[in-house]
Amino acid sequence: MFGDMTIELPGGFSGLFKKKKKRGVGIDIGNSSIKIVELEKKEDGIFLKNYAITKVDKEGLIRPGSSKIISNDVGEIVKKIFNDIELKDKNINVAIPSFASLITTIELPPVSEKEIEQIIQVEAPKYIPVPLSEVVYGWEVVNSKQAKDETEDGDSSLLKASRKTPVKVVLASIMKNISQEYEKVFENSGYNIESLEVDTFALKRSMIGAKKGNFLIADIGSCITNISVISNGSVVVNRSIDVGGSRMTDLLSQAMKISKDRAEKIIGSQGLEIDSQDIKKQIMIPLLKNISDDIKKAKEGFEEGYPDSKLESILLTGGFSQMKGLKDFFSNQLGVAVADSNPWENLKYPDKIKDSLKSLSPYFGTAVGLALRGLIEE
Repeated sequence: MFGDMTIELPGGFSGLFKKKKKRGVGIDIGNSSIKIVELEKKEDGIFLKNYAITKVDKEGLIRPGSSKIISNDVGEIVKKIFNDIELKDKNINVAIPSFASLITTIELPPVSEKEIEQIIQVEAPKYIPVPLSEVVYGWEVVNSKQAKDETEDGDSSLLKASRKTPVKVVLASIMKNISQEYEKVFENSGYNIESLEVDTFALKRSMIGAKKGNFLIADIGSCITNISVISNGSVVVNRSIDVGGSRMTDLLSQAMKISKDRAEKIIGSQGLEIDSQDIKKQIMIPLLKNISDDIKKAKEGFEEGYPDSKLESILLTGGFSQMKGLKDFFSNQLGVAVADSNPWENLKYPDKIKDSLKSLSPYFGTAVGLALRGLIEE
């Protein structure tokens, strides 16, 4: 805990007292854009009350590899957006990018719930490469089919003392100095961070929800592609690579001697259907192959760790995920069905904005997941 802020990781760092929450606000900060979603919980469902996306002229709101990850400008930009959309709530839920966290799966001997917590405290330093005093960490047991089969009398609890097989646990950690950076940026602008959450877990909440099965989420942003495998509600694989849409935009701009704005529009409107076969073969395919190769590694890592499980589909999200021909390309490369994301699926909203929301789906998965986190009673 840092002040009133909660760091949300597997296993939870929730408060001891429950309080009813009717509204939740999620904020997803990208390298060059900010997405905001406000949700309201009513008796007949969860309603979309407000949403906004703002692109900034220059990149650098989030800085991979920098000693300071989040720009000081973010708080003031958020304040302006809140004023523009007349959003009064000062309590917010914010995403930390996956590249700024460590998420790994570890295997423990057959033990009970109480024993897991004790063992994690001993085992965590083996997987977290800095002193535990410098991080906030959490864990959760992988909700596997095998674990379910071992429960007694149909009880859904996964953690039985009679467990016969090893326990797989997802361990996640965030550096304290990073969380303090976020807290300072927003406090200076008058906001209270209710929770910080690694974006992978927010995406899982909005895109997978309560669905059972095994899914791979490929979040293709401007600078980073994050790849995660969700097995029966648990994040079991997570990896980030320094490849995103902006690299293709830069290469296309240089090769065709056009502006980056024009190159971005060509990628969006033509994609892999572009007339120039040279551009397609020399620029687009090699870059996309880099991404598909890493998706393949994540898929193979999952299949090796869970040999009795099968990946059902790949879900694409992120600003670059709507490129024409991308779904077919990945499907052919990986031999798995590829689908678009729909973070609005379980929300209620006016029919007149349905088409608009559909076009914005790739951008809002994390923000919706954060807003849903804001509705969880504590």
